[in-house]
Amino acid sequence: MMNRIDFHIINECRCRHEHDHPQLILPLTETLHMWVARQEYHVRPGELCFIPSSTEHQCLCKSGLIVVDVPLALIGRQDRQSLETPQIFPIPKELQPIVELIINELTSNPNSSSIYYLYYYLYSKIMENRSTQSLRYIQDHYDEPITVSFLAEMENYNVTYYNAWFKQQTGMSPAQYLRQLRMSKARELLCATDMEIVDIAIQVGYNSHSAFTRAFKSVMGMPPQEFRVRYHLAPGDFNPSRN
Repeated sequence: MMNRIDFHIINECRCRHEHDHPQLILPLTETLHMWVARQEYHVRPGELCFIPSSTEHQCLCKSGLIVVDVPLALIGRQDRQSLETPQIFPIPKELQPIVELIINELTSNPNSSSIYYLYYYLYSKIMENRSTQSLRYIQDHYDEPITVSFLAEMENYNVTYYNAWFKQQTGMSPAQYLRQLRMSKARELLCATDMEIVDIAIQVGYNSHSAFTRAFKSVMGMPPQEFRVRYHLAPGDFNPSRN
């Protein structure tokens, strides 16, 4: 089971295969023809294809692809229900420069840690663009106190209906979603930075190291320091030429 994000550019991929981790694929200049779980997909430049773990797929493209192998642990739990099937996401025009920066980093400075920040930013913004008003608010203000009544009012629902609606949308309660989002942001910081854990706790909305550690362990099954040791990204972990 992989425990590092891995970026690579491939020129051609024709064999049918599957992985035990999710994968993101971005065609560079030509439309990518894919068969995923026996369904045909056409992914154009400016679009991103998400392939869930353990899903058989085959790509036909001669112009080059960016492939991102993502450990399941680094996919936000609050997003997993909506990512159980293959999906194609249009990359909004305002995010196209991020894709260009990723390509530039892959080709000119592949060992730079900034490529991981670019990935996290692109991922979070694409997921954000798929959200409702209250979900976007949580994503923008996850480090602040948030009440369910405030979120329900935002969607013009009463609290009881909003709780049921929210669970139908995400598979969890608003409180669980907020905690999962905070932990997702914490994972990014633990993996890609050397920030002190207490500073990460504050940045994701916790007032104390102990409260953050309890919440993180309840979600991830290990304390944040152990997670950092296992998943922290070092420049030498990146291999852009892997096929």
